[in-house]
Amino acid sequence: MEKIVKVSVIVPVYNVEKYIAECIDSVLNQTLDNIEIIIVNDGSTDNSGSICLDYAKKYPKSIKYIDKENEGVSVARNLGLSYANGEFVHFLDSDDTIDECFYETCYNIAQNEKSNFVLVSDTFDKKYLKHLYCYTAWALFIRKSVLDVNKWIRFPEGIQPAEDGIFVHKLTSVLKGNGYSLNTISKYNYRVHVAGDHIKNRNNTDKLYNQIKKWLDHLGEFYKDTELYKTRSFYFARFLNKEPLGRMLVIGYSKDQIENLTNKFFEIYDEFIRPYISTSEGGSYKNLPLRLRLFIKTRNIKLVWFVNKIIALILNIIPSKKIRRNLRWKYL
Repeated sequence: MEKIVKVSVIVPVYNVEKYIAECIDSVLNQTLDNIEIIIVNDGSTDNSGSICLDYAKKYPKSIKYIDKENEGVSVARNLGLSYANGEFVHFLDSDDTIDECFYETCYNIAQNEKSNFVLVSDTFDKKYLKHLYCYTAWALFIRKSVLDVNKWIRFPEGIQPAEDGIFVHKLTSVLKGNGYSLNTISKYNYRVHVAGDHIKNRNNTDKLYNQIKKWLDHLGEFYKDTELYKTRSFYFARFLNKEPLGRMLVIGYSKDQIENLTNKFFEIYDEFIRPYISTSEGGSYKNLPLRLRLFIKTRNIKLVWFVNKIIALILNIIPSKKIRRNLRWKYL
């Protein structure tokens, strides 16, 4: 009798020859059995592909190797998902590693609590788990049937950065707070290095400017197609606060760029949020973060930046991490 695959681990690979072996080994050494590893080589130009192929030949029962031209991490993850057979899926970055009990702990929590997904974090407040509206994809251990039923929950192709946040936002918008679990035990070892995409993207102001407009267009289409804006506009608003507005406050955009982004922001806000916020599940206008309400009222990014700075300074002197977290949720 064929064994049921418990977890499909999807690993998009691009020019990570220094780290990929350590990444794969951390999955092969898991205490949980019946794990498949789906490696998608996204057109690497270094030795990454050869290393992955060697692993696939050595562990043919555990590893699927897919080689393709370079199209970006979102395309690679979506392709890997199409090959997945597990009860659950996890998207593992190819330059990171996980502790040996990572999947066993996630799997047990998910089975015991009948979870749609398990969030791996030792800092997230469980109090706010059902209100999760944006997060990084590697922190989620997801029941695959949820993604099978909801085909539109995929990574946005042609968008980077924030492809993770958009994917998670679509997932949580559809699930409406149902079946969320928290795992504070498992350890994900996130590698920070100069060549990382998040570092390069952070320093590319023009690219981020263009990407923000793409985020808004993509999510606008998602909410229009699913009609979720009628009940989930509060969550959409919190994403706007976290990503587009958050980036506008910390990146040195020109006056014209700020004006264009502000116009795009309110185009989306006026169509999908303003008419529905009072009846949205999860909150109302008065429950939105203070900085977002201030931006909605004034459209003055300089004023919002100043208030945001003052609040952040005040929060930083509060000794209690729990109080800081709760106030940050309310104001920022």
